[in-house]
Amino acid sequence: MKPTEPNNPSAIDRLAQAAFEGVLTPEQRAELNAMLREDPAARRRFIETMDLHATLADASGPLLQDTPADLPDVLGELIDAAVDNRRRHNAELEASRALALSLKKENELRARREAARNGQAGMSVPPWIVWGGIVGAAAAIVLAFTALFPGNPAADATRSAQSPGSGVPLRLADTLPVGRITAVSGARWSDGRFATDQDMVYQGERLSLAAGVVEAVLNNGVVITLEGPADLTSVSDAVLSVDRGKMVCRVPEQVRGFAVQTDSVTVRNSGSEFALQARPGRGSTVHALSGTVRLEPGRSAQTFAPVVIEAGLALAVEGTSAPRAVATDPNAFYRVVPSAYEMYVHDLSPLAWWSFAEPVDGWLADRGSAGADARAGAGLGSTDALQGQAARIDSRTEPLRLRDTGAFNLTRDFTIEAWVRVEGSTLHSSRVFSNRTPNQDVGFGFGLAGSGLASAVTCRDADGRVFQPDALSLKFTLFGRMDLITQQGIPAGEWVQIVVVFSSEHPARLFINGEPARAGTQMDREQQAYDLWQSAGRSYASSQTPVIGQNPLLDDPEPFVGDLDELVIYRQALSDRTVRALYERGVAQTP
Repeated sequence: MKPTEPNNPSAIDRLAQAAFEGVLTPEQRAELNAMLREDPAARRRFIETMDLHATLADASGPLLQDTPADLPDVLGELIDAAVDNRRRHNAELEASRALALSLKKENELRARREAARNGQAGMSVPPWIVWGGIVGAAAAIVLAFTALFPGNPAADATRSAQSPGSGVPLRLADTLPVGRITAVSGARWSDGRFATDQDMVYQGERLSLAAGVVEAVLNNGVVITLEGPADLTSVSDAVLSVDRGKMVCRVPEQVRGFAVQTDSVTVRNSGSEFALQARPGRGSTVHALSGTVRLEPGRSAQTFAPVVIEAGLALAVEGTSAPRAVATDPNAFYRVVPSAYEMYVHDLSPLAWWSFAEPVDGWLADRGSAGADARAGAGLGSTDALQGQAARIDSRTEPLRLRDTGAFNLTRDFTIEAWVRVEGSTLHSSRVFSNRTPNQDVGFGFGLAGSGLASAVTCRDADGRVFQPDALSLKFTLFGRMDLITQQGIPAGEWVQIVVVFSSEHPARLFINGEPARAGTQMDREQQAYDLWQSAGRSYASSQTPVIGQNPLLDDPEPFVGDLDELVIYRQALSDRTVRALYERGVAQTP
């Protein structure tokens, strides 16, 4: 494969077709978004394919115009750009053709007049006159298609970075730097360039971030995390003007006079952290993450009495209305620049997501939509992991119980992903996540089968083949129904991704490090192999107790012993490709 080709051109073509037909699933949308964000060759191929569809659809691209509006940022912007470029190309081509026709007629008339004067009626038009019109049309085509493939311009020696979002170099004499970009993740400016940690932030310039996340440190020490799509203008290092987008600001105690302005609200504070989302025509929302935040009227004409909110509270200001209280959602914002893995998980809209960072008031935050923070049990330790900090659990650690348990009565498709590191084999099963009704065989559990179980049972896979499980094999249980166990065990002392994909349409599947693992059911059970979904209603329609790191039955705790990181529950059955992509992005990080 040539270096300029995308990593998987067939996948790009397949997903592009689904986009044009408006049948992208959420999982496909996240997969395509990740490809287009990270692979320039994939973007070029997608644009080429998009342009072909627009041509087949009578040049104006009605298929593109009918594409759903909720496409992910990169995909939606590429579609908009392609439609604009196609229209511009058609307009320029039509103008060139008209000009060529006009020149041809004018030169034919001039030639006939000249021939009449010279007695040479019927003289043919000189070839250069005809080719002049064709070259003009060709030039228009080149200009139009050049716009489809923006490249990263070469560095300007007069300035360490071009103006983000505009691509127009500014002379040092014209403006002053007020800060610099210090970290990026999947970030791309609206002019098509990828953001780097060498870009500067200049006074008065507009930062137009099309996609991804950037972190910038201003000269006064304020740190901002900006998530695209976003438009921000740095009036100075003390005043930022935001038209749209999501951002988090961390303001040092010693900074005075710092403010962020939107059309509807002005935020002023010192020694605190706040999140802000500005939506054009729909107002702004401000979340106080730490300290206190003062809100005043914004750039437009509405007025209201200044109000101060404390950490844990949020206000929305819309139109001419006074500020109103809204539910705070700090997990909706990137407080630090995420890794490629974190962005991919975020794009898949997980139901629950525990990263096991430092507990806050004894709780580990759920970064998903369930709001199920986990109580950090006594004896819980921490250790370095691929994505930062991980939980260290031993036999004395109390189970991690969840604040909200109603979201986990899952009845159809779901996926559980976890990253584990264990030092050696154990005799007993160890549950990474369990959702079981106490004192009843209702619910499910996911974790490892210990050596005692592995040596005592014989399993049969879906093809009827018999095998003996290895120690530390994966185990997914429908309590009171069956165990699904892998033949392959996980390596000890290494970080390993383990996944179970439960579907109402096909048997449950287990994965180790992104690859499907051979699995089967115990032969001494009467339950038919892989008969997991037929009894889903009975298994899940009850009051259950979800627990991290232990089976909630008191007489059979089955504790997990080892290191645990990035436990994620998705509300859909992920494809093999997506499970593999999660693994590849996870191992790409280093502690």
